[in-house]
Amino acid sequence: MLRASGKFAGEFDGAPTYFEPEANRAERIDYIFAPAGWELLESRVISDDTSDHRPLVCRFRVKP
Repeated sequence: MLRASGKFAGEFDGAPTYFEPEANRAERIDYIFAPAGWELLESRVISDDTSDHRPLVCRFRVKP
């Protein structure tokens, strides 16, 4: 629904942000969205074993 609305900028698909090693499960369940008037410049998931969720970093700019 978020993707179809056209109201948000961001990355809907990409590297997994959630890992459950015992179940051999990895999926993208964490997202950062911005207003549709913003352009996504960079999106990355940071490898970190302190939690089952990985930090997600995005860089946007306001579209001219």
